[in-house]
Order: sequence, then structure tokens, then C-alpha cells
Amino acid sequence: MVFVRDTLRSPAELYSAKLDGSDLKQITHFNDARVKAITWGDYEQFSFKGAKGDTVHGFVVKPAGSAGTGGGKVPVAFLIHGGPQGSFGDHFHYRWNPEVYAGHGFGVVMIDFHGLDRLRPGVHRCDLRRLGRRPVRRPDDGLDAALASYTCSTRPGWPRSARRTAAT
Repeated sequence: MVFVRDTLRSPAELYSAKLDGSDLKQITHFNDARVKAITWGDYEQFSFKGAKGDTVHGFVVKPAGSAGTGGGKVPVAFLIHGGPQGSFGDHFHYRWNPEVYAGHGFGVVMIDFHGLDRLRPGVHRCDLRRLGRRPVRRPDDGLDAALASYTCSTRPGWPRSARRTAAT
């Protein structure tokens, strides 16, 4: 099979694999030189409890080139998905790419407000009826969870938050 694959650090490229998922091979290499020339921020997914105990996922991204900097204070960009349809995930988004913020020295927190319409269609219908109330009561719930879990004291090498800014 042939498919398109991308990540937070890699724009879309064509890949092939056997039907069982084995023998993964990259077919196109349109962006290799550009991707190699960029200093990326390390990232990982986290989760926290939202409204009514629902699990909500998000990503945190370190400022680019910050590995081993001792966890000094950095500004934090909080990306808020307008939702409820769509998803913030491990995806190279050409408009809302958190690595752009990381490249300018920001730590980034982005919350996926259950935007799993591809996987769980009932979730986004529920969100439309209760938009603004669930699954996260306040957008800051996700930011607070990320800042509590990803600090220089809880995870060596992660920066401390100095200032916050939000983008929607």
C-alpha cells in the first residue's frame, strides 16, 4: 500500500508498506534537505482529566535547541484548537505548526479537545451541543496540567514557564 505520512517535524511525504504494516519505506524525499536544516523542539504527548473524567490529550513542545539548557524560564505559547471538529495531533500543520513557535524560543502547549471526529464520530456531536463546557471546562485546565507536569523540577531539561500567550 502507498500512503501519505507526516509528523510535527516532517511535512507530508509518500510511503509504502506491506498490508500488515511491515517494510515501511519512504518513497518521496521532497523535504529532506529543508527538514534536516531545521532545529526542532522536542515534543511529547500527555493527557489529563477533563470534564466528567474524560481523558483529554495534548502535546508539549520544547523551544527548539533547548535540550540540555538547564530548564531556564521561557515564554509559553498556548495553542487552542477552535474545534470541536478536527484534531491537534502529531501532524505537520501548515498553518498551526507548534514548531514555528518553538523555533522562536517558545515552549508550546496544544490541547486536543476531543477532536477525534475521524475515530469517534459521537464525540464531536456531543461537543457541538455543549461547546465551551466540555470536555475541558476551561482551556486553562490543559495548560495547568501541562505546566504542572512539564517543568524543570518534574522533568529535567524542560523549561519553566515565565509568560504565557494564547493563539486560537
